Amino acid sequence: MESAREKLRAGLLKCPAYPILDTTTLAIHGADEWLDTVLSSGVRIVQLRLKNANEAYFQYVARKFIAKCNEFSAVSILNDRLDIALTLGAGGVHLGLADALIMDARAAAIRKLGVHTSFIIGGSARTVDHARSLADAGATYLGCGACYQTQTKDDTVHIGVARLTEIAKSVRIPIVGIGGVNWGNFHEVLLAGALGFAAISMFLHPLDEIESHLDKLNSGKR
Repeated sequence: MESAREKLRAGLLKCPAYPILDTTTLAIHGADEWLDTVLSSGVRIVQLRLKNANEAYFQYVARKFIAKCNEFSAVSILNDRLDIALTLGAGGVHLGLADALIMDARAAAIRKLGVHTSFIIGGSARTVDHARSLADAGATYLGCGACYQTQTKDDTVHIGVARLTEIAKSVRIPIVGIGGVNWGNFHEVLLAGALGFAAISMFLHPLDEIESHLDKLNSGKR
């Protein structure tokens, strides 16, 4: 069976874009049409992030989200909600900064799915030491940032592309750059050693523009 890291790496090698579907995206585009656009344009890793959603609504959206990703053989990642991810059969979960969350999630995934599970567990790192700690705790990949100044999250810490390079060189698991990434600077994140780039705002454009950007990305016209 393909390991979690191999599955994550394979998806990002096919397309380094890692779009995040959040409440703003849902309000502008809705889930179905947006997912059809990014997935049909080659994206193979997508995250659902609904921070303040109640249980029933999150599960409702998550079921549709996971089904659509499965339709395109893409990996569905749920932000924070490990319980729902395991229950509904998501491809993985993205957790926060704490080592304990990663270790507990890995243990829970093994109990639910078996020791050879390919369930992906992402963590968030801002320093080299923290990245190494999360990797040792069992993270499949790390989201590192903010690479640039961003207005998406109030608690964002700006680490810059230089530190992203340091982190990428310090661990053997895949790194994804996040925070302030857009269609004008994403290539800097990849050149810094990240295997992919995650974002919300750059995927809020009109759907035809998103499709055009992704087509150029996947054809190598960056």
